Amino acid sequence: MDMASGTISKISKKKHVFREPRSSVDVEMILNKYKEAIQSCCSKGSGDTSVNGALLMAVVGGKISEGINFSDGMGRCVVMVGLPYPSPDDMELMETIKHIGNYSSTSSVAGDDESLSRDDECKVEPGFGILRKSGKSGQEYYENLCMKAVNQCIGKLLCHLNIYDFLALVVK
Repeated sequence: MDMASGTISKISKKKHVFREPRSSVDVEMILNKYKEAIQSCCSKGSGDTSVNGALLMAVVGGKISEGINFSDGMGRCVVMVGLPYPSPDDMELMETIKHIGNYSSTSSVAGDDESLSRDDECKVEPGFGILRKSGKSGQEYYENLCMKAVNQCIGKLLCHLNIYDFLALVVK
Protein backbone atom coordinates (compact mmCIF):
# COMPACT_ATOMS: atom_id res chain seq x y z
CA MET A 1 0.00 0.00 0.00
CA ASP A 2 1.54 3.22 -1.12
CA MET A 3 1.46 6.15 1.29
CA ALA A 4 2.18 8.64 -1.53
CA SER A 5 -0.98 7.71 -3.42
CA GLY A 6 -3.12 8.14 -0.31
CA THR A 7 -4.43 4.58 -0.33
CA ILE A 8 -4.03 4.13 3.42
CA SER A 9 -5.78 7.42 4.21
CA LYS A 10 -8.68 6.43 1.93
CA ILE A 11 -9.00 3.06 3.69
CA SER A 12 -8.75 4.80 7.09
CA LYS A 13 -11.99 6.65 6.36
CA LYS A 14 -13.82 3.29 6.33
CA LYS A 15 -11.69 0.99 8.51
CA HIS A 16 -9.37 1.28 11.50
CA VAL A 17 -5.90 0.54 10.11
CA PHE A 18 -3.30 -1.26 12.20
CA ARG A 19 0.26 -2.10 11.16
CA GLU A 20 2.60 -4.74 12.44
CA PRO A 21 4.86 -2.96 14.95
CA ARG A 22 8.61 -2.80 14.54
CA SER A 23 9.13 -3.90 18.13
CA SER A 24 8.07 -7.34 19.34
CA VAL A 25 6.97 -5.93 22.70
CA ASP A 26 4.19 -3.95 20.96
CA VAL A 27 2.61 -6.92 19.15
CA GLU A 28 0.18 -7.81 21.94
CA MET A 29 -0.94 -4.19 22.31
CA ILE A 30 -1.62 -3.87 18.54
CA LEU A 31 -3.52 -7.16 18.47
CA ASN A 32 -5.66 -6.07 21.43
CA LYS A 33 -6.48 -2.74 19.75
CA TYR A 34 -7.31 -4.59 16.52
CA LYS A 35 -9.63 -6.96 18.37
CA GLU A 36 -11.29 -4.07 20.23
CA ALA A 37 -11.91 -2.22 16.96
CA ILE A 38 -13.57 -5.31 15.48
CA GLN A 39 -15.67 -5.99 18.56
CA SER A 40 -16.74 -2.35 18.91
CA CYS A 41 -18.06 -2.23 15.34
CA CYS A 42 -19.93 -5.51 15.81
CA SER A 43 -21.48 -4.46 19.13
CA LYS A 44 -22.55 -1.00 17.90
CA GLY A 45 -26.14 -0.44 17.08
CA SER A 46 -27.01 1.86 14.23
CA GLY A 47 -24.62 4.53 15.55
CA ASP A 48 -21.53 5.78 13.73
CA THR A 49 -21.25 3.90 10.44
CA SER A 50 -18.42 5.94 8.93
CA VAL A 51 -15.72 3.64 10.33
CA ASN A 52 -16.70 -0.01 10.34
CA GLY A 53 -14.25 -2.82 11.10
CA ALA A 54 -10.48 -2.96 10.96
CA LEU A 55 -7.56 -3.77 8.70
CA LEU A 56 -4.36 -5.34 10.00
CA MET A 57 -1.30 -5.08 7.78
CA ALA A 58 1.51 -7.51 8.50
CA VAL A 59 4.64 -8.95 6.94
CA VAL A 60 4.65 -12.58 5.81
CA GLY A 61 6.74 -14.47 8.34
CA GLY A 62 6.88 -11.39 10.59
CA LYS A 63 6.13 -10.90 14.27
CA ILE A 64 2.35 -11.19 14.00
CA SER A 65 2.42 -14.41 12.00
CA GLU A 66 3.97 -16.53 14.73
CA GLY A 67 1.52 -18.66 16.70
CA ILE A 68 -1.58 -16.53 16.11
CA ASN A 69 -4.73 -17.69 14.33
CA PHE A 70 -7.22 -15.13 13.07
CA SER A 71 -10.35 -17.19 13.44
CA ASP A 72 -13.98 -16.09 13.62
CA GLY A 73 -14.31 -12.33 13.18
CA MET A 74 -10.59 -11.63 13.49
CA GLY A 75 -9.80 -12.45 9.89
CA ARG A 76 -11.96 -12.66 6.80
CA CYS A 77 -9.58 -11.93 3.97
CA VAL A 78 -5.90 -12.25 3.10
CA VAL A 79 -4.48 -9.91 0.49
CA MET A 80 -0.87 -10.51 -0.45
CA VAL A 81 1.14 -7.93 -2.34
CA GLY A 82 4.10 -9.64 -3.96
CA LEU A 83 5.37 -13.14 -3.36
CA PRO A 84 7.20 -13.91 -0.11
CA TYR A 85 10.35 -15.50 -1.54
CA PRO A 86 13.09 -15.92 1.05
CA SER A 87 16.18 -13.78 0.70
CA PRO A 88 18.59 -15.38 -1.77
CA ASP A 89 21.44 -14.00 0.33
CA ASP A 90 20.52 -16.14 3.37
CA MET A 91 23.61 -18.29 3.90
CA GLU A 92 21.76 -21.25 5.44
CA LEU A 93 19.25 -21.30 2.57
CA MET A 94 21.99 -21.17 -0.05
CA GLU A 95 23.90 -24.00 1.61
CA THR A 96 20.72 -26.10 1.58
CA ILE A 97 20.17 -25.32 -2.09
CA LYS A 98 23.82 -26.15 -2.84
CA HIS A 99 23.38 -29.47 -1.08
CA ILE A 100 20.20 -30.23 -3.01
CA GLY A 101 21.89 -29.22 -6.28
CA ASN A 102 24.97 -31.33 -5.55
CA TYR A 103 22.85 -34.30 -4.57
CA SER A 104 20.81 -34.16 -7.77
CA SER A 105 23.86 -33.57 -9.97
CA THR A 106 25.78 -36.51 -8.47
CA SER A 107 22.81 -38.76 -9.10
CA SER A 108 22.77 -37.75 -12.79
CA VAL A 109 24.64 -39.45 -15.61
CA ALA A 110 28.44 -39.36 -15.26
CA GLY A 111 30.17 -36.76 -17.41
CA ASP A 112 27.30 -34.28 -17.15
CA ASP A 113 28.56 -30.73 -17.70
CA GLU A 114 26.29 -29.34 -14.98
CA SER A 115 27.94 -31.31 -12.15
CA LEU A 116 29.92 -29.11 -9.79
CA SER A 117 33.64 -29.59 -9.29
CA ARG A 118 35.29 -29.45 -5.88
CA ASP A 119 36.58 -25.93 -6.66
CA ASP A 120 33.06 -24.65 -7.42
CA GLU A 121 31.77 -25.84 -4.04
CA CYS A 122 34.24 -23.65 -2.13
CA LYS A 123 33.51 -20.40 -3.98
CA VAL A 124 31.31 -17.80 -2.35
CA GLU A 125 28.65 -16.78 -4.86
CA PRO A 126 25.69 -14.45 -4.69
CA GLY A 127 22.38 -16.19 -4.00
CA PHE A 128 20.88 -15.93 -7.47
CA GLY A 129 24.04 -17.43 -8.97
CA ILE A 130 23.69 -20.45 -6.73
CA LEU A 131 20.00 -20.73 -7.62
CA ARG A 132 20.80 -20.71 -11.35
CA LYS A 133 23.43 -23.43 -10.94
CA SER A 134 21.40 -25.56 -8.54
CA GLY A 135 19.26 -27.07 -11.27
CA LYS A 136 15.60 -27.87 -11.15
CA SER A 137 15.58 -29.42 -7.68
CA GLY A 138 17.16 -26.38 -5.97
CA GLN A 139 14.85 -23.98 -7.78
CA GLU A 140 11.80 -26.08 -6.87
CA TYR A 141 12.87 -26.04 -3.22
CA TYR A 142 13.16 -22.22 -3.32
CA GLU A 143 9.70 -21.88 -4.91
CA ASN A 144 8.22 -24.34 -2.42
CA LEU A 145 9.46 -22.20 0.48
CA CYS A 146 7.57 -19.26 -1.01
CA MET A 147 4.37 -21.27 -1.48
CA LYS A 148 4.66 -22.64 2.05
CA ALA A 149 4.65 -19.06 3.39
CA VAL A 150 1.57 -18.25 1.26
CA ASN A 151 -0.23 -21.36 2.53
CA GLN A 152 0.60 -20.52 6.14
CA CYS A 153 -1.00 -17.08 5.69
CA ILE A 154 -4.12 -18.64 4.25
CA GLY A 155 -4.15 -21.18 7.07
CA LYS A 156 -4.39 -18.39 9.65
CA LEU A 157 -8.01 -17.92 8.51
CA LEU A 158 -8.96 -21.55 8.01
CA CYS A 159 -8.64 -22.66 11.62
CA HIS A 160 -12.35 -22.72 12.45
CA LEU A 161 -15.60 -24.22 11.22
CA ASN A 162 -17.51 -21.04 10.36
CA ILE A 163 -15.23 -19.72 7.65
CA TYR A 164 -16.08 -16.38 6.13
CA ASP A 165 -15.67 -15.43 2.49
CA PHE A 166 -12.13 -15.93 1.43
CA LEU A 167 -9.99 -14.08 -1.07
CA ALA A 168 -6.28 -14.38 -1.63
CA LEU A 169 -4.89 -11.91 -4.09
CA VAL A 170 -1.24 -12.24 -4.99
CA VAL A 171 0.17 -9.32 -6.94
CA LYS A 172 3.60 -9.75 -8.43
